[in-house]
Amino acid sequence: MSTDISSANPLRSDVSTIFAWSAVALLCALYILSFVDRMILALLVQPITQDLGVSDTQVGFLIGIGFALVYVLVGLPIAHIVDAGARRTILVGGVILWSLATIGSAFSDNFLHLAIGRLGVAIGEASLTPVAIAAIADMFPRERRETPTSVYMAVGVLMGSGAFILGGVAVQFAGHISTFISLEVWRLTLIIVGLPGIPLALLALWLIGPARQRQEASVSNVSAAEALSYLVKEGRFFLLLFLSVGCVAILAMGLIAWMPTLLVRAFDFEVASAGLLFGAVGVPAGVLGTVLAPVITKQLSARFGKSGIPLVVATCSLAGSASLVLGLLSGELPFLLAGVAGALFFLSGAIVMPAIIIQLLSPALLRARLMATNLLCLGLLGQGLGPVLVAGLGEATRGESSLSFGLMVTAAVSAALASVFAWLMHTRLASRVPQPGAEDKGLMIDHG
Repeated sequence: MSTDISSANPLRSDVSTIFAWSAVALLCALYILSFVDRMILALLVQPITQDLGVSDTQVGFLIGIGFALVYVLVGLPIAHIVDAGARRTILVGGVILWSLATIGSAFSDNFLHLAIGRLGVAIGEASLTPVAIAAIADMFPRERRETPTSVYMAVGVLMGSGAFILGGVAVQFAGHISTFISLEVWRLTLIIVGLPGIPLALLALWLIGPARQRQEASVSNVSAAEALSYLVKEGRFFLLLFLSVGCVAILAMGLIAWMPTLLVRAFDFEVASAGLLFGAVGVPAGVLGTVLAPVITKQLSARFGKSGIPLVVATCSLAGSASLVLGLLSGELPFLLAGVAGALFFLSGAIVMPAIIIQLLSPALLRARLMATNLLCLGLLGQGLGPVLVAGLGEATRGESSLSFGLMVTAAVSAALASVFAWLMHTRLASRVPQPGAEDKGLMIDHG
């Protein structure tokens, strides 16, 4: 059942609005659950490595590049199928798949079994966001889509760290019932976080309807040849943009993936307490960074022009990395938490910059494709390299402070590279003067 809230009948419109927002609430709940099921492995590193005899690097591979590659590559054909109209089947099947894969991971006996489970989670979760964006477009008229879409996307910002709060609660509950069920706490935790997806998938059968064709005023399409020509011409600028923010995402995802484990190993926290503490610190810091970064960028752009945007990226990457390194070097929990909060504040601010830059500097008819490319790069660099890089560098030290060392080296390298790419982006912007009226043509950067 698909709903159009633009009906002329006031009563029908009110009912449709309630139904449409109920569907958005369900999609947000599924998005929250997907983050918990995706990140729960990062919270359970310590017991999993002990029980299964796997290394930090192997777990980092499953959290990072192993998950990201499957998620991105499978997401492209899934998005095509969703556009063709099979969204409800894709969504329900995807949710059930990732839920069963999470539950199945609880019965892993070795790295291969765990990897197969993570493969199922990645494939299933790749279906969610394409369906969500398409469903919102069907249920809301063009002029009312911004709010529900923003609400859905804000869940991603919150759950980067917030997933550890819910994960910590799940671990605590698993600890309470483990006395009655002869399973390790980490196995029970995976079962607990995997189960809610089944009833939510069944609810989606009712709330998420089949695709509809909406009659709207349309704009001219850009042909594939024209899009390719533009990307070739502007490729150097966008490559610098995506590489700069991608380097920031490497540190952000490495920090998110390994900080709970660091709290367990270095400060003797229980797994549940580490997740709750990290989430309590990370959620407000990430949200503030995401909200304030565009405001600061607007002020700097008024003074420095478009070069203010690369300045924000470079400043955020350096400040975030410095904050984390200082916190790690202190060796004291309060200073470490302050450093983590500062790092997540600045790194979150940098990661939202591509959306602003693409809006300012790209043709309107290519923005969606550029944003898709940005998300692809963030997934492969941030989610893909961050967790495994921190673990690999840390294990090279073979010491108790291995994760701290891995995070500090990753912070230093990522900040340096992000700053270099941002500076090159700045020089490229500074050397180009937009032509009058170029924004309408999408020629904000003149490459003569």
